[in-house]
Amino acid sequence: MSTATPDRTLRADDPSELLAETYVTLGDVPRDCLVLIGHVDRLTSPLSTRVALRDLRCADDPRPVGLERHLGILRVAGCTGAFALSIAGNGLAPSDGLPTTAGVQVENARRVALGVVQAATLLEPDGFDVPEVWVLADGYAERYALEVDDRGGARLAAPHPPEVLRNPQDTLVAVQEVRAGRVMPQDESACENTLRGLGDQVRSLPAGDGPGANRGRRTSWRQHWQQLPELMHRAAGLAGGGGDQAAPDGEQMTLCEQLVVLRERLAGSGAPAALLRAVIDPDPPASPRTLEALVARIWQDGSLRPPRAICAGGEGYKAMERLRVVFEGTGELPLTGETLRAWSSVSASLGILAWWNHRFARAGEIAEEMLVRRAEDPLAPFLLQLADLPSVPPGDPRGAEAGGSRPRARFGPPGERTG
Repeated sequence: MSTATPDRTLRADDPSELLAETYVTLGDVPRDCLVLIGHVDRLTSPLSTRVALRDLRCADDPRPVGLERHLGILRVAGCTGAFALSIAGNGLAPSDGLPTTAGVQVENARRVALGVVQAATLLEPDGFDVPEVWVLADGYAERYALEVDDRGGARLAAPHPPEVLRNPQDTLVAVQEVRAGRVMPQDESACENTLRGLGDQVRSLPAGDGPGANRGRRTSWRQHWQQLPELMHRAAGLAGGGGDQAAPDGEQMTLCEQLVVLRERLAGSGAPAALLRAVIDPDPPASPRTLEALVARIWQDGSLRPPRAICAGGEGYKAMERLRVVFEGTGELPLTGETLRAWSSVSASLGILAWWNHRFARAGEIAEEMLVRRAEDPLAPFLLQLADLPSVPPGDPRGAEAGGSRPRARFGPPGERTG
């Protein structure tokens, strides 16, 4: 028997630890979603999945839809069961909206919880180990299990009183992340507002013709990619939302000009494939020229792994998410023309990266948004088909030795709870 201490230990009996684990495995803060932390005989966790609660609703049927598919993804990855969290809002703060809206959100989370344990029980051929689901809302966690009522029907039962959720930063998961030199994801809602406001400013600026603009047009895609994390860090810091202090007006103008150049490059024909080649291949000229061919290469070459920077939560992945928010803006101005084409290029590239990271629900969300905003884009249906494939891309995107973002979790014995 090996006595080596595993890289990470997860106390799977503690909902606060499970919530913190979702921050780590998903690379961001989950909201209004179902998270399934897959496990192999409750020993290790090779994969987690997330799906928005709204995507499990059916207009004429109160039961959640599509759960079998998400359980099937875990089974294909070798999982024998899952720890399930049905999250209203972010689970910690009071639910958004009016009291009636908040109540609907929580009730929807409970309805999905019932659907999960039912679907897991009925999954062929031998069921799937999901005996209970944690419903997280308003800073509390309720544990629900399936029981049979007097008439032989199924209902959710909460055998224990609700538990107060601790801040994910105060968990064993967070301590282990700090010791490993990694940073827990933070809620970026304030930062996002800053980026959207900046996007409206950029939207109003025409393409530049000065020396800086001409120099930007000569910049290689590889250089654009390498500079993107720092550029978006500066953008997020304009109002203190990721930097040390607000940027002076002159620096803000320079930043807007750089984003205008990037918008122009990303709006061009072939931009999604050019960007993705720069992201995944150190020798872009030798790599496939189309997005479809790049995906085929990822699928066929089992030795390829997502570099650390483009794993969920990595600096490159986060920078692309932020750039996409900038191009979206606040919504007060229509998303059209060059800005729409640039947004579509970033969305397509980000969707491929989400798929490569086994974040299939996120890839599907991006594809559906592309269909709504730019229905004529041929990459939107391609990405949607990719996200719906019953099989997964080869390799484990979380393998630390392969350049992934996180080591696998191993489940430890119940520990003394704090807080």
